[in-house]
Parts: sequence; structure tokens; C-alpha cells
Amino acid sequence: MLPSSSTFKRTLPPLHKFVDIRHMTKGDEEREREIGAFLAATLSTVESYASQELSTALFKFVALYESREALQTLLTSVNVLPLDFPDLLGWLDSQKFYTTIGMIYIKIGELGKAIDIWISALEGRIQPSQYDTFPGISLIIESLVDSRDSSLVWTYFEKLLPIDASAAVEIFSRKPISSDYPPLRVAEKLGKWPDISILYLEDCVEKRELEDEDCHTYLASLYIDQILALDEGKEKERSDWRSKLRNFFIQSNFLRLQFLIGRLTNTLLRHELAILHGKAGDHKPALLLFTTELNDHKLARDYCRNLKRKEERKEAFLILLEIYFHSEQGKEIQERMENTLKVLGDFGEEFDLSLVLWMLPDDWSIAFISGLLFRGVRNTIHKKRQAQLLGGLSKRMNIDWQMGSFQGNQGYVIDAESICTVCHKVFDLTDPIFTKQGFVVHDKCK
Repeated sequence: MLPSSSTFKRTLPPLHKFVDIRHMTKGDEEREREIGAFLAATLSTVESYASQELSTALFKFVALYESREALQTLLTSVNVLPLDFPDLLGWLDSQKFYTTIGMIYIKIGELGKAIDIWISALEGRIQPSQYDTFPGISLIIESLVDSRDSSLVWTYFEKLLPIDASAAVEIFSRKPISSDYPPLRVAEKLGKWPDISILYLEDCVEKRELEDEDCHTYLASLYIDQILALDEGKEKERSDWRSKLRNFFIQSNFLRLQFLIGRLTNTLLRHELAILHGKAGDHKPALLLFTTELNDHKLARDYCRNLKRKEERKEAFLILLEIYFHSEQGKEIQERMENTLKVLGDFGEEFDLSLVLWMLPDDWSIAFISGLLFRGVRNTIHKKRQAQLLGGLSKRMNIDWQMGSFQGNQGYVIDAESICTVCHKVFDLTDPIFTKQGFVVHDKCK
């Protein structure tokens, strides 16, 4: 167990007839481990940490005869023990203790050498001893997650991909997103494994809330590729992917819209294309897709209704009506009228019905919307009178406030010829007035 550099020599004649512990125990493994553990405990003294021979021997005894926990404890002291590393590593290699060899390399700052050995074990080129349990790829992943050497991480990430891509990507799932580990680069490295690339980007976008236009667009492109690559007959799977793509288009605000519109233009993904046109503010192409290609008029109405800004909703509804009024798709006039009535009946408050009269085709009778017009006129008159009433109440409140201000104006007299000392304009007796340091001024001029 002593290192090869040791100067120790056995006395002649020898003090005993035993060559080593195995010779002493005559193949009794349990007895051998008991004696080996006793010797390890004996060597675990202060003197052992001061001697290269004893500390190297101690490490060998612990590795061979003690528990994994004892070995892990000793590994924490590798940097302070005066070990004969060439001898120790050579001995561990002869015993096929490849996990321990790798841990020693990590402790002395040689992570690359450690992972090279462990990859050899993963690929079956070397077979670790049963007494030195090798956890597998998880040990490599843990080591790379803890590493701060980005160049080394990328090198071994690429080496691990052919072995187990789903485990390899965990390195970046557990590391913080940074310029050293950009998610788009990770996703591109996973080009041969699109399913894993999708899962990784979904984690970045949904859980880590990554707001990156390139990554969002790349993820959308992967969804599109998955849909287009599906064979005929896989309608359930196709429907699930399309639903995921539509939801992503709706929720994401970090998409290269024109690029994605170009990708979908010559495909059968018309609903998804309509959503993209809508996000780009191109309401007419979106509504044409809903009404003429998808023939889903409820979807078209819902599209208009769900727009956030009132002016945008008004614009979209008018475009929808224009499509119905001037459709060139050979639709029956009765169907066009029914769709028009549905829009006017359910969403008439969204726009001025007087504009509808100017849009109405010459060959359409005004009688078919007469009921809606009557209701629209009543609503218009009601809103106008309501606005007048609110204006009058506001004016009255302003006058009351002015009267209160006049009563406390400390004797200042305001008449038809009084002027503001700041802007030099004649007072309107309904304007708020303020007294300041002996002057009378408009409230807005104070």
C-alpha cells in the first residue's frame, strides 16, 4: 500500500511470514475488510497527515476497505494531504476505482480529465469496480452544473448529446441564463433532438419568463416543423400541436411576426396565420381568412370583440362589415345579410351606425336593417342627451364653486372690465378666479 517512491524496505529476515492482508486472511473477504478497516483507523492520526507515505497508504486503505461515506470525507482533504498523486492515481486505476479517480481530478482542478474517464465508463470502454459505485451521467451533469468554465461546459455538453441528450440539456436548465449560456445556442445545438429543444425552450419561456424575440420565434418555428412533419392520420396529435401553437401566438409578445407569416403563408395553417396577421395589426387579411377560407364567422366576430382598444375594435368591425357587403366569393346574399345582422345586432354599440348606411351596397334594401337603425337612433339620441345633461351638471358645479370663491375673495370686486394681472385678458365670470398677493388672476394663471 505504500507508494512506489517510498524508501521503506522490509527487514531480513522478515518479522513475519505474511506478504499482505490477503495472504493473512487466506481469501476470507469479510475478515480482510475488518483488518483493512482497522489499519485505516490506525493510520487516521495526526502523523499520517504529515507523511506522504502514510497519507497515500491511508487513502488506499479507506478506498478499498471503508465505506463510501468515509471515502467522501477523506476526499474533502485531498488538497491538504501530502499525497503521492501519480502513485495513488495509478493504484486506483489498477483497482478500477474510476469514480474516485474523477473526484480526485476535480479536487485538484482537472475537471476535463475527470469527465473523460466518466464518459469512457458511460460508453462501456472501461468497467468500474463493484466497490467504487459509478452513478452514471448524473455525476457528470452535477460537475458541469457546478463548473464556471463555460468553454469546458460547452465542449462536454456536445460530447454528452449523443449519449443522452435529455440528461445533457439539464446542465443549462439548472444554470442561470446568461451571455455565456444563451438559450438560443443551446436550442440550436439540440437540432437533432427537436422534442428536447422544445421542452428546454418551453422551460425558458414559461417558467423562467425569458423575454427574447429570437428564442420565442425559434420555439414557434419548432412547433410549426412538428406540425408539418406529421404523417396523415395523426389528426389528434396534429390538433394538439396546433392548439399549442395558437395559444403561444396569442400569449407571446416577442415574435418576429413577418418571418412567421412568411413561414405559414403557403401552408394549411390558416387559423394560425390569421392570428399572426391580427397581432401585426393587419385586420383585413385576418378577417378574410376567418370568413372566406375558414368560413368561421363566429371566430371573426370573436376576433373583433377581443381587441383591447375601442378604436381598434371599431375599425375591425367596420372591416368585417365591408367584407360582408362587398364579398366576391359568390356567397348567397341571404347568408351575407344574416352575418351582417349578427354583427350589427350583437356589436352595434361598437361603432356609429350612420357609417353603415354609406357602406351599404346599392343592391341591398335598407329595410333589412330598419329595426337596428331604429335602435341605433334611439341609442344615439340617448347618448347625446346624456352628454348634455352631464355637461350642464358640470357647469353648474363650476359656477357653485366660483360663487364660493367670490364670497371669500377678501373684498376684491370683479366686474365686466376686470382683467387678469398675468395674462391681461378679461374675466369670464364662469372661469375659476384666484386672489394672489393683492392681485386677481385666472386659476389657470396662478
